Amino acid sequence: MAGENRMIIKRAWRFLALLMVPLLITAGYGFSVEGAASIGYNGKGSAVLTFESELTAEEFEDELQEKLKGFNIVSGDDDMLVAKSVEPTETGYEVSVAFRRLDKIKLNGDFYLEPWSEFVTEGSESLELLEKLNRGNLSCTVSAHFDGVLGQITIPRTTADGISPKDVSGAAIPLETFEQQGREAASDTKLLLFRLFGLEGVTRAQVTVPGRIRAYGGNVTVLSENTFEVVPGEVNATVLRNKLVVDENGTEKFEAEVTNEAVSMLVGYIVFDQDVDPAVYWLIGIA
Repeated sequence: MAGENRMIIKRAWRFLALLMVPLLITAGYGFSVEGAASIGYNGKGSAVLTFESELTAEEFEDELQEKLKGFNIVSGDDDMLVAKSVEPTETGYEVSVAFRRLDKIKLNGDFYLEPWSEFVTEGSESLELLEKLNRGNLSCTVSAHFDGVLGQITIPRTTADGISPKDVSGAAIPLETFEQQGREAASDTKLLLFRLFGLEGVTRAQVTVPGRIRAYGGNVTVLSENTFEVVPGEVNATVLRNKLVVDENGTEKFEAEVTNEAVSMLVGYIVFDQDVDPAVYWLIGIA
């Protein structure tokens, strides 16, 4: 039974790490979008996205469905992300989105989600990443999604503002102190770190986690004990896009295009005390 409990919790961690997925459906289509996402312990979730757009209802629907189709193709199924409703507003549209099997959805970046104590283990790659971000080094290469086709975004070694830890009041925490606090933390205190790039059109992201936030790093604003907001920044990158072209014989093929350009980014982390899954309570009750 203990093994089942751990498996349920492990699934919850993996799904939680992808809370911001619905906001990515808008990247690259000239929209301005704000939104909020939430997720249950079963891994299914929903989001409400508010778009500023001058497109007609038909044009907007076509663009939205095309983007959803691309994510679903890359992710390997046709209903990973589904628009449940599209309603007009004074400045654009409000879209309700449902999502599932989030561990299979392909994103423009990556997530790390581990117990805080494990994340700051001496000599670990995760601690090395935390220290690297603290120095302002954002260099990495991540898979990216462009019109249903996988590509790549490379952030060169560069000096940016350091992503350093703070408590919920906004007071700075020395990294050494933060690491020591993590090593002493209980196993149900988690650190979620996210690096997402090329999210053009996303103006902010609000995420609700199943627990109480106690620390954060990056361009994060804590809105309540379990909700935070991230506002995108910008960084120079080398972008590889694989575009479908038609040659002189009328044959379709993919052609690589490499550009150097500024891309948007959401980079940061939060530490939170995880609530217990109701299913775990139930399992404990019958053990």
